Amino acid sequence: MSNTSNFRQAIRDAKGQALIGPNVIANALPWLGGGLMLTALGTYGGLTVIASNPQIFMPTFFGAIVLELILFLWLLA
Repeated sequence: MSNTSNFRQAIRDAKGQALIGPNVIANALPWLGGGLMLTALGTYGGLTVIASNPQIFMPTFFGAIVLELILFLWLLA
């Protein structure tokens, strides 16, 4: 590894973060479970919409994509 690399410093800094450490699984499970629940809810909702009212499926699908992008960019800020 070159002397100019800051990889080791980045690892030291990352270990100080709340998610990194010996209890990383316990810290990540609520986020993983929440994501799985949202995915299941969206899948069930999409299947319900396409079964009951197929003509509004694509507009709601595109609306969900736009909302997902907005939330994703909001989380990055």
